[in-house]
Amino acid sequence: FDKVQKIPLTPIPNKKNWYKNDNLYNIAKQYKYINEMITNNESYDKYMINMALSKIPKKIVKEDYKETFERIDLECQQILGVSKVRKQPISAYFTTMKKNIDIIWEKAESLIMPGRGSAGAYMINFLLGITQLNPLKQGVELPYFRFIHQSKPEMPDIDIDICSHKKDKVFYELRKYYQSIGGDIVRVCTFGTETAKSAIQTAIRGLHINSDIGLYLSSLIPVERGKVWSIHDCYYGNAKNNRKSITEFKNAVDEYHNDEQGKDLLSVALKIEGLVNKRSSHAAGVLIVNEPFTKRNAIMKAPNGELISQYSLHDAEQVGQIKYDVLCTKACSCIQLTLEMLLKYKKIQWQGSLQATYNKYLSPNVIDTKTKEMWDILNKGELISAFQFDSPVGEKAIQMIKPTSLLEATDANNLMRLMGQEGKEPPMDKYVRYKKDINEWYKEMKEAHLNSNEIEIVKKHLLNNYGVCSTQEGMMMLSMDNKISGFDVPESNILRAGVSKKNKEKYEKAHKLFYEKGKQLGTRKELLDYIWNGQIAMQKG
Repeated sequence: FDKVQKIPLTPIPNKKNWYKNDNLYNIAKQYKYINEMITNNESYDKYMINMALSKIPKKIVKEDYKETFERIDLECQQILGVSKVRKQPISAYFTTMKKNIDIIWEKAESLIMPGRGSAGAYMINFLLGITQLNPLKQGVELPYFRFIHQSKPEMPDIDIDICSHKKDKVFYELRKYYQSIGGDIVRVCTFGTETAKSAIQTAIRGLHINSDIGLYLSSLIPVERGKVWSIHDCYYGNAKNNRKSITEFKNAVDEYHNDEQGKDLLSVALKIEGLVNKRSSHAAGVLIVNEPFTKRNAIMKAPNGELISQYSLHDAEQVGQIKYDVLCTKACSCIQLTLEMLLKYKKIQWQGSLQATYNKYLSPNVIDTKTKEMWDILNKGELISAFQFDSPVGEKAIQMIKPTSLLEATDANNLMRLMGQEGKEPPMDKYVRYKKDINEWYKEMKEAHLNSNEIEIVKKHLLNNYGVCSTQEGMMMLSMDNKISGFDVPESNILRAGVSKKNKEKYEKAHKLFYEKGKQLGTRKELLDYIWNGQIAMQKG
């Protein structure tokens, strides 16, 4: 195989059945890249832009046409740029995703949540109904380049949320459709491996050593931010990760090494660690193809009987397949079951379809987000289940921040994931302190020796978030400001990767570049230090 990932295609309706608004097309043709979509020879480009334009009268008021078309033009530029590199129409990814969305709403009768991740930054996704939020109307910057950008010509990756109790129905309807057009859909497999803790216990059993010793040794292995240390790091240390060996673990292993039964314990455990020990079905990923699935992959059964791919996701992508993520969430189920109860007890009226009923009563564009009583219920812990906050960490974030708007709730959701830097005030604590008294923020900017012009630059980015950069998007926008360091999109992506993926090499490269470019722009070191040490570094902590 050529190993090029192939976007699964869905049939395009006859062009005479397309909705066409001549006035909108005349406006659209004034924009370079939208016009290229309309006039080039690629049928999926024409079809995708037609679907997007057809929804403008329903979703966009005329006063916002100009900024909407400007945003669509930027997005079309990226789609065309990535298509050129990938040598296939990236617009087809959007039309296939749109088809999946329609099947889930209409055939599987499952709600789909408003949007997840960077897909919400694209106006085209909103117009197609892939997401439900206008990225220009959220009161917070949603930069288009966070989704796809021609400087980083990767395949789009859109995650959607469906009802957990509709999982099997959704998969059945999607598979039924793709098999009807000569394709297929199969769940992605995952492989479990022996962690350091389980490897120790497996080695203990194999060497016929008392199981209590295995439990004791595995209890000495640290778990850092959800990840188990390796046996190597526990015994030898790891200078690259700033890890020192665990003295108690090393001494215990050495003690058993002197015993006849335990002399091979370390070497056996090191060989077992990382071995595949189980298979299962990916929580959300499915592989969609336009050909018999076994032409490029193979199929096996998970322990629960589900058909899954034999290749791991990485290997499946290496032979040209593409994953689509369909996440099954309890929150979505709770919302749909509540909607059905409201219908049953005639509190609301059926609008002819599930999607139409949802759009009338529960869409983000109509739902009430400002009533004080609603926020009081959340902040008092009286809400049965708040999505993303139904954990001890989430509950603590709500209790500390006490949000009274969607923006503050979003900040809480982001900040509770940031650990902060060792020895420094945690980001959430700082946010709460600034929220109580915003003058604390101004005071600290002055203590950092920022002048009045520099304070205004920082305010432009952070005032809505009480002076704390809570998102990667915010971090990237700070770095791209021409009055700070003037990063371009590729440079800001290096920064994002260095921070989010704990990539030391990229982090140090971004750090050096941040100061070099800032100096070239004439930015004072005081401002650069404040942004890097006070805002960017907290994302890495």
